[in-house]
Amino acid sequence: MSHELIPTRPAGAPARSVLLSPPALVARKGKKARSAFRDFFLARYPNENTREAYARAVACFLTWLEARGVPDLDYVEPSMVGLYLDELAARYKTRTVKQHLSAIRMCFDHLTREGILPTNPAIHVRGPKLKVVKGVTPVLEDSQVLDLFESIDTSTIVGLRDRALIGIMLFTWARVSAVCGLHVRDYHQGTRKTQLFLGEKGGREHRVILHHKAEEFLDAYLVAAGIAGERESFLFRSIDRARRLTDRPLSRMDVLAMVKRRGKRAGIAPERVCNHSFRATGITNYMEHGGRIDVAKEMAGHADERTTGLYDRSTEKVTKEEVERIRFERDV
Repeated sequence: MSHELIPTRPAGAPARSVLLSPPALVARKGKKARSAFRDFFLARYPNENTREAYARAVACFLTWLEARGVPDLDYVEPSMVGLYLDELAARYKTRTVKQHLSAIRMCFDHLTREGILPTNPAIHVRGPKLKVVKGVTPVLEDSQVLDLFESIDTSTIVGLRDRALIGIMLFTWARVSAVCGLHVRDYHQGTRKTQLFLGEKGGREHRVILHHKAEEFLDAYLVAAGIAGERESFLFRSIDRARRLTDRPLSRMDVLAMVKRRGKRAGIAPERVCNHSFRATGITNYMEHGGRIDVAKEMAGHADERTTGLYDRSTEKVTKEEVERIRFERDV
């Protein structure tokens, strides 16, 4: 077996395959160990993206151990965890190393509490220090945003769909997973303001006011698609070979591929744009045009929502005027 590390984001089977068929070191411990391993990820991480990242991180470590001849989980020592992190640090960023350590530590802690292991070998292993001053997500310039929209051919349903989807991420700062999960019923048009109801992490619903450009893009897509009356269907769907909408929603990886493709056509280097770029770009643009940080937190859904806030409309900070601060202009 190769002694190379498994890539942090392998292109192969998703994390569910890891859970259905646990790594050999876990499988050798028997049925109880396999069950505890699966239960740890399924019960602790209801968010699919988080579960996928942590399951793959633990699988990377267990495969690394097996490649070095470790016969059983009982033989895992703190020094092995440290050596693995050292090798990981030579290839990946500090953030990735810390994520792997966190996943390993918590998984082994669970196996210890379930009686599978006598002790947790990762409990006292120190990870690298991470000091985050600025975000690393690429932020687009105004001209790049405008070039991107202008490069989309909106004479097709695909173009209208992609423009609307990018517009939603840019002007509402929504996470791509929340946008992919939108149904037609989540779009609410009112006389004074139009809103989207986004499903966020932890099952929380986040209500956002739509910018007039996002509303314009979304309306054009709905009219062309003819799905405005299909309230229970997904809003952003895939396209079949005949270039017709299917019933299947776009996945975040579908969106990423689309964003990379659209960015390339607009002259934006692939490494300069990703799904999260639009969230970062929208927030940055808002703040550059005089936005308030407390309002930005509420618009982005970063602050915890209090039950009272569901009823007390006098405390709402987000208004149509605040949303309209986001605007993209070319330098004269």
